[in-house]
Amino acid sequence: MMNKRCCWVLFRQAERWMSRSSWTSHHKTLNQAYDDLAEILLRDSSTKSAISRSESVLSNIALDESCYEPKLPHICVIPSTTIHVSECVAYCYKNNIPMVAVGARTGLEGGIHAMHGGVSFDLTSMNNILELNERDLDCNVQTGLSWRELNNQIRSTGLWFPVDPGASASLGGMAATSASGTNAVKYGTMRENVMGLEVVVADGKVIRTAGEKCRSKKSSAGLNITNLYVGSEGILGIITSIRLKLHTLPSCIGVVTVSFPNVKSAIQSVVEIMQSGMQAARVEFLDRQAVTACRKASQLSTLDDRGPMLFIEMHGFTESALKDQVDVLSELVKDNGATNLEWSSMPEKRTELWKARHDLHWSILATKPGFKAIDTDVCVPLSNLCDMILCTHQLIKESGLSSSIMSHAGDGNFHAVILHDPNDNTQLIRAKKLAENIANVAIDFDGTVTGEHGVGRGKVSLIERQFNKQSLDVMYLLKRSLDPKNLFNPDKMFSAYRIFPHKTD
Repeated sequence: MMNKRCCWVLFRQAERWMSRSSWTSHHKTLNQAYDDLAEILLRDSSTKSAISRSESVLSNIALDESCYEPKLPHICVIPSTTIHVSECVAYCYKNNIPMVAVGARTGLEGGIHAMHGGVSFDLTSMNNILELNERDLDCNVQTGLSWRELNNQIRSTGLWFPVDPGASASLGGMAATSASGTNAVKYGTMRENVMGLEVVVADGKVIRTAGEKCRSKKSSAGLNITNLYVGSEGILGIITSIRLKLHTLPSCIGVVTVSFPNVKSAIQSVVEIMQSGMQAARVEFLDRQAVTACRKASQLSTLDDRGPMLFIEMHGFTESALKDQVDVLSELVKDNGATNLEWSSMPEKRTELWKARHDLHWSILATKPGFKAIDTDVCVPLSNLCDMILCTHQLIKESGLSSSIMSHAGDGNFHAVILHDPNDNTQLIRAKKLAENIANVAIDFDGTVTGEHGVGRGKVSLIERQFNKQSLDVMYLLKRSLDPKNLFNPDKMFSAYRIFPHKTD
């Protein structure tokens, strides 16, 4: 039996939690919040702003691609202007209402789940290009615009935004998680491509992280708060617009697929490609199981599932220069036992291959109909990638679960797609344990528990292993300073009990 002291502690914790969520405990208070927010959003009939608390809307706004049970908000606001975001945030902050920013809902870590209810901000109506500077290769866009739609709209200019996480993610969500994708080898992640942000912070204030008008390619003025908010996962404020670097479309592009007898020879080839100085934009690794799933779903006859494969994209100024690079690549991989090298500069072949790669998560899921997936997201130094993948394969074997590995190998980042039967709770427990073990091994291999997906709900405990106490204390201090009430996306990235001990102990 629990002693009196334990009962008292549990009672006090429950009492404090209820007091933090006290605004939702009375139907009248909830109605008042809804009416007040509706007044803010609907006073100007010329905007597209809206508000809802219907069960279907609330369920939809909390549904992402993660393996976690969604946590629904009490109200969904759909602002279309920064002013509306600012006024709604000011109201929520004054009335102690938790807030969560939501974009395209493609995240894999439950980052948009409303852990304490409150208000979800559906930002998908804020989807315009605000400014396009072709000569300076930059643009300013609203937070809800997707990277694919941006590229569709600027295609005629000969420019593009190369950060491609695969899914049709919103640019605000990509900035919030510091997303990347297959092109990061050449063009970097969101951190390298965001020049400045407009963010609504506590009390509804609006800040511009690079300065009011600054859009220069570099600046040494002030603290770099742009990169404080890139990757902050919505726990410090709500991003409303992003200034991005754009790039010129490559003159000539070639894609290469090549097979290997084993993981070691494939990853050794990746290391040599990255050391060679070749103009490789994408270097993707698929283990044998992933190749099998990709081949079955895409019907690509060039894929050889007898072993792991690399998908490589090369850029060149001319066709002859591109062909020269492919010849060098061919000799390099043959020395590592590669076979079945195929390449093409035809746009339709390139589109076909990268569509198959971007759909790979779903192709792997299709191998076990009715199953769900947990995607790991570790990243290690390239020199440790081979050992990391081999160790992961051993962990998968020991778990008894089905899993495939796909990797942004040029960056040392990979995803183990762990399948589990949602009707078998023991499998879910084993899948979560396997994901945790892979993350812990990545830390031991001088890596990180998340390369691009973010921490969200599932990796909170792992953060405390990757960073020491002194580093975490600085992060906690920033959170307490910028969100003293813990209302921006609470219970994400860090444990609230660590950040606000005076409120929860």
